[in-house]
Parts: sequence; C-alpha cells; structure tokens
Amino acid sequence: MAATECLRPNWFKVEPLHMPITINTAQPRPPHKEPLARAQNKWFTLLIEAGIIVLVVLVMVVVRLKIYSVAIPISRSMEPTLRVGDRILYDHRDSLHDKWQRGDIVFFEPPASWEDAEGDLLVKRLVALPGETIAVRSGHVYVDNQELKTGTVEEEDDSFSPLTLGADEYFVLGDNRSNSDDSRRRGPIKGSNIRGRAAYRLWPSPGSFPAWP
Repeated sequence: MAATECLRPNWFKVEPLHMPITINTAQPRPPHKEPLARAQNKWFTLLIEAGIIVLVVLVMVVVRLKIYSVAIPISRSMEPTLRVGDRILYDHRDSLHDKWQRGDIVFFEPPASWEDAEGDLLVKRLVALPGETIAVRSGHVYVDNQELKTGTVEEEDDSFSPLTLGADEYFVLGDNRSNSDDSRRRGPIKGSNIRGRAAYRLWPSPGSFPAWP
C-alpha cells in the first residue's frame, strides 16, 4: 500500500500565546501607623493628668493631717534654690524637732531680734548647729575653724567675727548671701522658732532640692 500523508486541519494548529507581563517596581507602602501613634499620645496624656490629680490629692491629705504645710517665699534671699512665688511643701512633724541638720532649709518664725523682718514665716538654711563656733572671713564660711563648702563665695568684705552658739541656737544664712538679711546681722535663732524643713517644690517646677555639702 502506498504511504499516505496524514494532514492535520488548520484549526488544530497551536499558536504561541503572547501575554504582556508587568513588573511593579514601586516600594510597598508602610503600614498606616497614625491611629496607633494618636492612641499612644492620648494614653500618655491621660497618665500625666492622672499623676497630677494623684499628687494634688496626696498634698491635700498630708496638709489635712497636719504633716506638711505649704509656704511661699516672698524674698530673693534663697535664690537660686528657692524663688519668689515658689510653692514649697515643708515637713513640720514633731519628730523632726531638735534633730535639725546642717544644710536643712528651714521655715521659722522670726525671734525678737528679727521683729522688723519681712514676713511672719521666714526661710533660710541652717549652717551652724548648737555648740559650734561659726565665722565668716573674706566671704568664706568656717565652722569650728573648718571651711564649709557652701558653693557660694561672697565679696572679700563679707566677714563675721567668731560666734559660739548656745545649747538651742542655730545660725542661718540665705543661699543668696549678697541679698540676704540673716544671722550675720540678726543673730542666731532658737530651735523653738523653727517650724519645719523644706521637703519638696510643688510649683512651678516640681522636684526636690539639690544636695548641699
């Protein structure tokens, strides 16, 4: 039998398929974080407000219990530690009396030798304690002949002759010694005059007081 050629119809012919391919080279967008950041800021604000409310309540409680009181300096004698208008929380617990320490910032009622002093409640820093001898020479403070590092040196003409304190006497100075009316001129104060020790600044910049030598 003669060989015959098998022909396929044209409709059976497979044509190559050409499809365009698009490659997206753009960087993917980062997740949208704005709502999360807004929520975090809201919670942070709420925490701050809650902290302020708690602090105010605590202050009201301790003042009501007569453990602490609030005082406001009216002179510049304690600058830069205390400034005029600061709200200062001071501790006046009975357990502190007769246990005052050098460097304490104390609020006290002016004794008789301070009668014309400005204010019914004054604030200074305790520098010398009962039984100690204090002197100021050329702006330097000496207690029992040992120089006291106060962080403040006044003019050379700032001098005070040696004075030995009695059993219940305290020598006080203002941190701003060039603008302070204190024991150098008025004499020492009695322990019975002291009403309390500064503990914390409530306003305008809350915080404790820097360490003092």
